[in-house]
Amino acid sequence: MEREGKPKTGREASDGFRTGAALGAALAALVLAAWVNSLHAPFVLDDFRSIVENRSIRELSFGLLAPQASTGLFLRPLTNFSFALNFALGGLSPFGYHLGNVLVHMAAALALLALLRGTARISGAGRKETAACAAAAFLWALHPLCTATVTNVAERATALWVLFLFLSLYFLMRAATSERARGYRAAALASLFLGLCAKQDAVAIAPILLCYDAVFLSRGFREALNHRRAFYLAALFLTAAAAATFLAGGGVPATETARLSAFSYAAREPWAVCRYLRLAFWPAGLTLDYGAGPADLPPSPGCALALMALAGVCSYGVLSRRAWWGFCGALFFLALLPSSSFYPLSTVCAEHRAYGPLTSVVSIAAVLPAAAIRFFPAKRGAKAAGLFLCVLLISLLALFFCLTVSRNRDYRSSQAIWEDTLGKTPGNAKAMTGLAEALRDRGEEKRAEELYRKALDLSPDFAPARFNLANLYLGQGHPALALNHFRQALAADPGNAKIMNGMGQALLMGGDFPQAEDLFRQALKLEPARAEAWANLGTALMAQGLFGEAADSLSQALVLNPEMVKPRVNLGVCLLALERPREAREQFLRALLLDPANGAARTNLARANQALEKDTEATNQEREER
Repeated sequence: MEREGKPKTGREASDGFRTGAALGAALAALVLAAWVNSLHAPFVLDDFRSIVENRSIRELSFGLLAPQASTGLFLRPLTNFSFALNFALGGLSPFGYHLGNVLVHMAAALALLALLRGTARISGAGRKETAACAAAAFLWALHPLCTATVTNVAERATALWVLFLFLSLYFLMRAATSERARGYRAAALASLFLGLCAKQDAVAIAPILLCYDAVFLSRGFREALNHRRAFYLAALFLTAAAAATFLAGGGVPATETARLSAFSYAAREPWAVCRYLRLAFWPAGLTLDYGAGPADLPPSPGCALALMALAGVCSYGVLSRRAWWGFCGALFFLALLPSSSFYPLSTVCAEHRAYGPLTSVVSIAAVLPAAAIRFFPAKRGAKAAGLFLCVLLISLLALFFCLTVSRNRDYRSSQAIWEDTLGKTPGNAKAMTGLAEALRDRGEEKRAEELYRKALDLSPDFAPARFNLANLYLGQGHPALALNHFRQALAADPGNAKIMNGMGQALLMGGDFPQAEDLFRQALKLEPARAEAWANLGTALMAQGLFGEAADSLSQALVLNPEMVKPRVNLGVCLLALERPREAREQFLRALLLDPANGAARTNLARANQALEKDTEATNQEREER
């Protein structure tokens, strides 16, 4: 049995549609205006592994469904597919990826607006509460805390699963108020499935749907389960299948998990959740990375007790009162549950985790005062309070808009965002490493080396700083120094194919070809699609005179990345050594198409032409003798 919505006259429906369309257009315009200065921001943090180093997005194929764990997109095929679309349209230009994130955020904001207005209507809310619901959607869409998700391209996974959360709630609400209930329920399940394909955190969608149903659409959980049993069984099946697939695949890769027990991690998370709440109300001090590892942050019993009390109040609101504020609290805690409970991740606090839960905070902050106005004893007082609330909400919107534009300005360059992060977290080894990389890209290698060493003084086991310092020495032609740091980086992060590949390069430069070959093979066992490891293995084999095996390895590297020039030249050299000058000539010509100034390709092309001429002369001579 579906609950019928309050019937509308044709004129009311038309007015409601016009109002919704006008609000939606205004919301979309404001979102675009707030994030327009972020569209040319460079890639930062996880953007490099998820996009720049992610070979699977280079073509639209079935490989998109199973990205490697090293990309950070493990079991997130929908997010990976969206990045592949960006690559197909604009290559590795950050503009398209940032625009994609803004559009996803815009869609999420519009879905939230429709959800809140629809929920207000079926709940019989007054005009002030309905207007406050619309204001909540605007506050969420323009909140500066959302920059952690929208401006960081790799966090599109978070934006997508929250978008599908809002859509699934909207479709469930429509199913309860429409004659086409079955179609809307199917759409809600499809949204749940797409959310699970975007990010594993979407396992929270099913319990959130049930809470929404119990509070707004039914008279409690029992009625919701009885009336929509098949729907919730399907939702449970999808969620359980996603969780089982995730766990069967080994869960989150070891490089992304904290070296803490589940209980120790959970004891430290209350501090992060309280931090999210503080930033929701007072968004000052937004930080790209907090630096403190889970082991460095002590448990916070005060925060834990406060959150337990808050969770208890919200549970009472859902179970006993079926109150809208109880549902908001349930959404807040359930949306944080996958990342901020017992499953240990590498960072205790990450602002993008507050993207979905933030809707609960702004909804309560906007709607609760509007609902309280109806209890004013004097009509004149209620009118004055309503006017004050309206001015306050508009002022907050203007403030959030300005703060978001200002925060996006921090992302104008890699150096700027890492300097901002280091200024807010002075002992942050990751921020020092990020700033050092930005300086190295600008040619300031001396300053970069100083920052790498400072980061390692603070955190000797921080593998990224070791790895990047080793690469710096390798680029300067100091393989012995590089090898020492590569070994320490590998000791801190065993099983990292990228570090193995770098260490093999140092051995290759130092002339230890057999050991280099062994490291490249180990790296390829871990990541068979790493093109540079195949190319380096080919170089090591070529240096040992194993031209046949080298040609096979170099060919595999070029299958994975046809744009590499040096491996193509080396393949041509191997083919020449194997007395296959015609094929060698083709490789040199392709290398020159990619890099017309490549001297090695030009020199070896001349050798290939000479070999072909000799072959032609020998063939002609044989014919004359016959």
